[in-house]
Amino acid sequence: MEKEIHCNRCYGEINPKESFVVTTDLLKVVTYHDDCYAKELKTQNKFFLSEPLNTNIATLHVVVGNIFIIALIFFSDPPLLLGIILLIIGGIGIFYRLYSWFKYER
Repeated sequence: MEKEIHCNRCYGEINPKESFVVTTDLLKVVTYHDDCYAKELKTQNKFFLSEPLNTNIATLHVVVGNIFIIALIFFSDPPLLLGIILLIIGGIGIFYRLYSWFKYER
């Protein structure tokens, strides 16, 4: 049984085989058809719409960002407080990417 994925703009069903976009709207993970995502980006009220989560570039951003955070933790003077803050920030990106993969792409 295949899971049903619905577009957040037109509310139509998205076929998992076709190209679709998974992104965040503030803190909520939402899905769009490619065309609907392009139209949504052009609207004025979508200031907080982020970059797509289901792309290779987004995965690269998460990996490189977390490597950078780990390097900062090892080379900073007060590593405990800064490390905790940076790990929380880095964990948010990992969480969103994994959630997107498990819920929609797998």
